[in-house]
Amino acid sequence: MFTWCDNRDPPNTIWKRLDRLVYNSQWFDQFGGTTITHLSRSCSDHALLLITCKKENTDYISYFKFLNIWVEHDDFLRLVQQNRSGLVIGDPLFILYQKLKRVCKSLSTWSRRAFGDINEEPKRLETTIRKLEENSFNNNNPSNRMNLSRAKADYTKFLKLQDSVLRQKARVKWLQEGDANIAFFHGTLKNKRKRLTIQKIKDINGDWVEGNKDVGDVVVKFYEHLFSPKNTTEDHNVLEVVRRSITDEDNVGLNADPTLLEIKDNVFSLDSDSAPGPDGLNGKFYQAAWNIIADDLYREVVCFFQESPQEFKHFRPIKLCNVSSKIIARLIKVLPNIISPNQSGFVKGRAISDNIFLAQEIITDIAKPKKGISPTTGIH
Repeated sequence: MFTWCDNRDPPNTIWKRLDRLVYNSQWFDQFGGTTITHLSRSCSDHALLLITCKKENTDYISYFKFLNIWVEHDDFLRLVQQNRSGLVIGDPLFILYQKLKRVCKSLSTWSRRAFGDINEEPKRLETTIRKLEENSFNNNNPSNRMNLSRAKADYTKFLKLQDSVLRQKARVKWLQEGDANIAFFHGTLKNKRKRLTIQKIKDINGDWVEGNKDVGDVVVKFYEHLFSPKNTTEDHNVLEVVRRSITDEDNVGLNADPTLLEIKDNVFSLDSDSAPGPDGLNGKFYQAAWNIIADDLYREVVCFFQESPQEFKHFRPIKLCNVSSKIIARLIKVLPNIISPNQSGFVKGRAISDNIFLAQEIITDIAKPKKGISPTTGIH
């Protein structure tokens, strides 16, 4: 949305976004649901900004997310083994899904019991330490000193846990290990939550809609219209000019069952801090629990290569796939050859940011003065 215009006639018109709202973390804590409406430029060459201040809607569903700190606990593998060993009847894909579903449910309950509330526990320990320091000052006996040392050790442990969890949720990969950056991580999480929240949006008629329910209805109607049947003409003759990308050797490799070693190599090549799938499990879980889930995961992968999908629910965009499905995608080594080079995401060796950098370079070059050789003088 441009907020300023110099009002010159085309093609010399200049549009810029000059007017913005700048806020700090304290403002975000108080008015996280703040929205801005750009009004018309009726009396000025700048558009007025109508700021609506309101508190953030905290009514949201909390989904299960695997925390990497769990793998360091002595009971983690035992808990995974207990919930994996139950009998499940069905095809290998269904069996693995049901077993992991039980594991996730048990981990969620176990975490509250084993770690407590990592956000509130440091606050409680701070109060306890202050009281123990007063007791040690009045009576510096061995018992009081031991209690104080134990409380400080617990406090340090929870601070490290808190830092590890926030670091994982913030997913700031450029930040190296070092001093605690709890305030920085909190700010990063707030900004991510702000960007992922749709406060208001225009419907198909161009009218602004606010509120979770109304915004959700607009989203549903948009995609219903987008994917509704349309009168189209299909010409399959265009396929004759598409060059062949899969060789006979590729076909042999696609029909061959992967080995357990290939699957293991792909599992341990995953980024342990990558975003989890819809089931909440990330690469760290598969790596830490490999010895327990290897057989079930192997049967699922082999089943995928041996059987064709039977229902539409077996298809979904890779962004909505669990980590187990992304492991399968890594085993299909012909994907980089058949996926267009313009598709830079979700392909090994390519990055989503590539197209962004390319677009920025093109825009920058377009804005530069054109230089060349004069056809008459031969001078630059």
